Amino acid sequence: MVKRLAKMEKSSIITVRKALEWGRKNQQKSRKEPLSPEEILEMESLIAHKLGKERASLRIYPDEPISPQLWDEIQQDLDKLKKGIPLAYLIGKVEFMSLPFFVDSRVLIPRPETETLVESVLENLKPAYSLLDLGTGSGCIGLSIAHYLQGERILLTDISQEALEVAKKNALSLGLANQVEFRISNLFSSISKDERMDVITMNPPYIGEDEKSILPSSLFYEPWNALFAPEEGLYFYRKLAKEAPEYLEAGGFLALELTATRPLNRILSFFENGRFSKIEIKKDLAGKNRVLLAWKG
Repeated sequence: MVKRLAKMEKSSIITVRKALEWGRKNQQKSRKEPLSPEEILEMESLIAHKLGKERASLRIYPDEPISPQLWDEIQQDLDKLKKGIPLAYLIGKVEFMSLPFFVDSRVLIPRPETETLVESVLENLKPAYSLLDLGTGSGCIGLSIAHYLQGERILLTDISQEALEVAKKNALSLGLANQVEFRISNLFSSISKDERMDVITMNPPYIGEDEKSILPSSLFYEPWNALFAPEEGLYFYRKLAKEAPEYLEAGGFLALELTATRPLNRILSFFENGRFSKIEIKKDLAGKNRVLLAWKG
């Protein structure tokens, strides 16, 4: 193991204060630019998680000692964080729509931007709805909707059995296991056209191969099949515009997260096929086009 803080004498007691100091120095090492506020927040959040405490308590109780074994675990995880492994994977959880979701490397990490998709769906749903969540991953979209508005039928699908196991775990922890169904499916491959839904949701893979060189390194720890798509990232938009109406009830709608790196008119062109009566675009908090809602004609 790499020499630690030679930093800290072998006989010295490791306290929360010293752990924070070491964390900053370790994260700063081998780089010229200072740590960003977000990087400091992640470092402190990781230490707090390992200690089983709220982040604010680190400064309230800075002289609290840390056991040698736990200190070793903290250093190892801080090294992983420095290498780019996402914080959510290291602590095994992320907050989405004010709900706790378990995550690991089997699923994409839910992003705050995707909350705009959930909020847009909830604004347009009535109780006793039916919902199909494609490529569910952690289940954050479908389960959040189910939590805030009870439905008659909620079906979560994914091409990955491993991803579905994560979604099932989250359904159980959120008390929704008896309200949702799970199924292996590659888009609509396991869905009957008799199973028409009031709403179909998806945060599709939408990163093009040409964008790989500009992506942050931490993104490469996440499942590639949940990130990248053919046709410059537009494959799933084209596919869903063509196929989704067959699985929607009359007056039902499709809700998709949008990529911000491709012209919106290219995506909208797929939906100008006479099968949708109305299309709405919702912006996220940053003012970017984030959600497409398309009602079946």
